[in-house]
Amino acid sequence: QTTLPTGPFELHNLTIPSGARTVEVVVTDAFGRETRTSTAAYMVPALLKPGVHDYSITLGLPRLSTDPRHPWGQYGKPAFLGADRYGLTDHLTLGGRIEVGPTFVSLGPGLTFGSTGGQFDLETALSWEGKPGGAVSASYNYSAFRYSFGMLARLMTPRYVTAVQPASMDRTTVEIQPYASYQLTPWWTVGLSATHSETRDTGRMNAVHVGTGVALTQNLGLLLDADYVRRSTGQET
Repeated sequence: QTTLPTGPFELHNLTIPSGARTVEVVVTDAFGRETRTSTAAYMVPALLKPGVHDYSITLGLPRLSTDPRHPWGQYGKPAFLGADRYGLTDHLTLGGRIEVGPTFVSLGPGLTFGSTGGQFDLETALSWEGKPGGAVSASYNYSAFRYSFGMLARLMTPRYVTAVQPASMDRTTVEIQPYASYQLTPWWTVGLSATHSETRDTGRMNAVHVGTGVALTQNLGLLLDADYVRRSTGQET
């Protein structure tokens, strides 16, 4: 609730839940008369306000694994990581990142676009560690009051590197994942997702995941999950 000046007005920084929502503005004049205006809105938390920067700068030793034989972990060579995101418009946020080490460099741009039709994210990258590498990631998500759905797709060349992924490490070169969820009741939600992935060294995998969540009380919930996984070796779980 806020006090408005006489004449035309604009409202900014409204607290709106993420996803598709109907926003209703109620204006009460000095005589108690109310005017109601409703409009459709889609809130994308990943978007920045126009003119706002969100950046990070990191310098250190990247942790490469959590092998139990090494209680303190295994670390790579020193690396510099920098990233910045900038709100260009109400619907578009641009960004970029760079990672540099003694033997490699990895960098690329990204963007987030949001409208009443949902949220779209795109990232691309190039790298060099003796040989060139590249990667691209695209995702789409739509979230409404009772349901949500989306798709994630990633492609990566066999030699693409980052600070935590040297060229010698196995990696997922292809990943496609559609997903959806639906709220059956205020306390019961079900979800379904499927994944196809291919790795450089260990082959392909197809998986289906089904999950449901039930709110038993205000502070207690029950989660149930089931997965089916089939690998290129013929192994099923």
